[in-house]
Amino acid sequence: MALRIQYVGHRNSLFSLEEDAFTHDHKPAGVTNDTILSSMPKGVLGGSVAGLKGDLLVGSCERADRPLGLFINNAAGNPFENTPAVASEKGPFVHCLGACQVDVYETNDDDGAGAALEYEAGDLLYSSANGLLTKEAGGGQVAVGVVVKAPSASDPWLGLLLLV
Repeated sequence: MALRIQYVGHRNSLFSLEEDAFTHDHKPAGVTNDTILSSMPKGVLGGSVAGLKGDLLVGSCERADRPLGLFINNAAGNPFENTPAVASEKGPFVHCLGACQVDVYETNDDDGAGAALEYEAGDLLYSSANGLLTKEAGGGQVAVGVVVKAPSASDPWLGLLLLV
């Protein structure tokens, strides 16, 4: 559940987190994903998609009006630090042409078949219903980024350039 920032673009924390940002489950029943461990905490994860619903940040595109970028920290902040998100109800995110790599993204399609997703440089990335990056576009979705480095068996990080 990490985000490697290579070029930061812009960082922002203007919006407050929705209550679900602390309780959202990124591995719901029936969803196959090789990058999400069952031991991962609930709530937004570093590298998951930050979306805007009214004036609140949400971690699931099902409730978001539009994507804003990628969360920098998980809902409780950075490990071994105080818990800034809990204390401030803010969720820092990166956006505006930042270049980064993530190790949490959808590895299977969500149409019920569960076919493995293969990422290639140039693929557009969207937010999945779980708030993770995917190459599957839902109806009328805005692209969050474009793949610049595809994950592989020897290097599972997905590299992207943010478009939002």
